[in-house]
Amino acid sequence: MKKNTASQTIGAQLISATDGSAVTSGTTTVYVTGDGGSQAEGQGTAAHEGNGYWSYAPTQAETNFDHVAFTFVNSSAISVTVQVYTTFPQTGDSYSRLGAPAGASISADIAAIEAQTDDIGVAGAGLTAIPWNSAWDAEVQSEVADALAVYDPPTHAELTSGLDALPTAAEIRAEMDSNSTQLAAILEDTGTTIPASFSTIAGYIDTEVAAILVDTGTTLDGKLNAIDSVVDAIKAKTDSLTFTQAGQVDANIQSINDVAITGDGSETPFDVS
Repeated sequence: MKKNTASQTIGAQLISATDGSAVTSGTTTVYVTGDGGSQAEGQGTAAHEGNGYWSYAPTQAETNFDHVAFTFVNSSAISVTVQVYTTFPQTGDSYSRLGAPAGASISADIAAIEAQTDDIGVAGAGLTAIPWNSAWDAEVQSEVADALAVYDPPTHAELTSGLDALPTAAEIRAEMDSNSTQLAAILEDTGTTIPASFSTIAGYIDTEVAAILVDTGTTLDGKLNAIDSVVDAIKAKTDSLTFTQAGQVDANIQSINDVAITGDGSETPFDVS
């Protein structure tokens, strides 16, 4: 709230002393206490704004304190006191100037600065138009002298010595020609020699594959056919064997050492004539 200023508003929420509900009716009186002095009934206007919120418009005199307490009293409500610290209203006319200006106004100070800087950059004037403190001169000259004493700039020979190590244009062209020759040789190998080598390898592979095909298609077939014939002959013999009992070959002995056997081994004993 601004100090000693009219047309301001402050407010408070009033609730019922019996059930805590919002107090929206009745008469609300606001008492004003300024800077801890005696409390007095306010001369401003109190009004209900809605939902138990009451506003109060104090008079200008009631705001002319550093600290003001507004107490809202309603017979149906719990009294509420709202405290504020006022601030002094500022206007553009009351702003004080910062620092200690040399002139009578800011415009005068700017004009003085401009007068001192007009000659900057003018041939023959430089910075000589700027006031110089004689006490600074000796100090600056001393600093410059110290800096020049330790400053050792490189000579022209030192600056250009490193350039001698750089290759000349002729050396660069010679290197490029050498690279071109090597590149041509590489292209010759990859374009002629290597393809010829691939062709030789391919021919060798074709020859070996053809030999393998001959062995597997002709020689090997003949050998497999011979083996197959022998197996067929063996199978023909084994097919004539009879097995009445597992693991025992049924056989009818008719001769021993090309001598015929007589008898049946039962009623007539075996005999070799």
